[in-house]
Amino acid sequence: MINSKFTCSPLVDDDIFSCSLHFNRTNELLHSYYMENERCLVHCVAGISRSTTVVLAYLMKYHHNTLTEAFHYLVEKRPQIWPNEGFMIQLLRYENKLIKSREIVLTSAASETSLCTAASSSNETKNSIETLEEFKKKEQI
Repeated sequence: MINSKFTCSPLVDDDIFSCSLHFNRTNELLHSYYMENERCLVHCVAGISRSTTVVLAYLMKYHHNTLTEAFHYLVEKRPQIWPNEGFMIQLLRYENKLIKSREIVLTSAASETSLCTAASSSNETKNSIETLEEFKKKEQI
């Protein structure tokens, strides 16, 4: 019999749900499995929004990917991923936070494609919805 562990994170697939409050805990959990060379399955009901959001946050935090890099990586593995708009906005903010804390280091090439660059280079009044729309347009989604 396979040894298994089970952890449940009560994430609600709703644009207004604050999934970012769970990023630290889920990131630490996923990273502990990675460090122990253990496998980990992250899933939700449809495998499109909530589980994707958790994995994107992890890839940004521990693999130092920008949101764009992490998104492209996951799309290659699972083409139907699509975090809801509220989750994408929270991921954009999380990316910005990681860049500011230097947990994501932008190279000149990455800074040109970074979602955060578009958000932080403009004036402070630019809202996240516009940045999300830029992401959709840029990624042709």
